Parts: sequence; C-alpha cells; structure tokens
Amino acid sequence: MKNKNKHYAVNGRSITLLIIIAVIFVAMSLIKGELFYSSNNISTIFANLSYDLLLACGMTFVLILGGIDLSVGSVLAFTGIIVTMLLRGGMNVILALIIALLIGLACGCLNGVLISKFNIAPFIATLATMSILRGLSYVLTSGFFIVGLPDSYVSIARGYIFGISNKIILGLLSTRHKAFKQMFFVGGNSDTAYFSGIASAKTKILGYGICGLLATVSGILMTSSFGMGQASFGTGFEMRAIAASVIGG
Repeated sequence: MKNKNKHYAVNGRSITLLIIIAVIFVAMSLIKGELFYSSNNISTIFANLSYDLLLACGMTFVLILGGIDLSVGSVLAFTGIIVTMLLRGGMNVILALIIALLIGLACGCLNGVLISKFNIAPFIATLATMSILRGLSYVLTSGFFIVGLPDSYVSIARGYIFGISNKIILGLLSTRHKAFKQMFFVGGNSDTAYFSGIASAKTKILGYGICGLLATVSGILMTSSFGMGQASFGTGFEMRAIAASVIGG
C-alpha cells in the first residue's frame, strides 16, 4: 500500500510539472507569438538545456548518496579548457576527448575520496575543489578565450542526426542510466549500509565520479557548441543542477 501511494505521489508531481510547463508555453506563445513557438527556437531551447540535463543527472547520484557537489560548474570549465588546449596543440580529437573525460572522472573521484576516506563534509570538499579548478582555469587561459578549434570537434555539438541536434540526443541519453540501488542504502544510512556488506566508500566515489564525468561531457558540448574554451563557462551551473535534481524528484 505504501509503494502504491508513493507511485501516485510521483505521478502527481510529474503531472503538476507538466501542467506548469504547458501553462508557461501557452503564455509565452501568446506574448511572443511565432517568435517563441517556432521550431528553431524550441530546438535551441532544448539544445541549451542539454548542459543542465547532464549536470542534473550527475547531481542526482550525489544527492541520492546524501551529499552535494558544488564543483560541477568548475569541472565543466576546467575539462573544457583542457580539451580545447590539447586540440589547439594539434592532438587528435578522440585522444583529447578521452583525456578530458578521464580528468573529469578523476576530479569527481577525488571529491568522493575526500568525503568517504577523509570524512570531509561534502559542502567543504566540493567547495574547495570548485575554487581550485576555477582558479586553474583562469591561470591556464589568463582570462582569454581558446579559439581556432578543428571543425571535427565543433561539429560534435553543432551537428544533427535525423534533424535533431546532437546536444539534445546526448542530453536525453544521459537520463537512461541504470538505477544504482546501493546508493539509496548508502545515502539513507552509510554505517548501516557498511555493516550490511555494501562498500560505502567505493559507492560514494563511484557516485561522485559519475557526476564529474557527466560534467565533463557537458563541458565538451559547450566548448564544441561555442567553438572555444573559456574559464567562466559553467559559473553558477551547480545551483541550477541542484535545483533541477530536487524539482525533478
């Protein structure tokens, strides 16, 4: 009976959100007319939301674990700068992407290690990582843009598949992740999960690693879409990711 009531509650929240979106869409259509509801504008809106969708998916894992990650915006900017600098240096696109993804994964896992192994509060650990990575981003670029990227890289975000933007497709694919039930147990009570045979520390590191990895994918899409790397990319995105995760349930 409890699960049935929970199912109805989830559906009720989803329906409410859909109604709110529909009301906003109708209101904006009446105010702006075709300027708003044109296919090009709708496609642009969904394409731009792909960054937030990727970050929100990663943040969801962290919130399930009972934590928070304030560094996702900085990871986005830092890994975006890394990949664009490697490309400017003449590196192969595939190799540059792999290196950037590994660095983003490492940044997320570092947060997990600080929290699970050194018992540093998630807010403090990720705040420190956020500050360090954002500072490194400005040091590496001296505040300038990194431009002149190869067309093969720019086409990642600007390309289309069957008329649908690649950014939208990648963003939607990120929502098709497998539910890690152990994360719910760890987030509910880490000590109990540990005594139940669940590797709580490894689970936390995995969750934060996924968050950092998805932040890197978002950074790749952003730098590819704009055709440049910039130290200010992702500023304030952590709060948008948290809000999207909480509102989405």
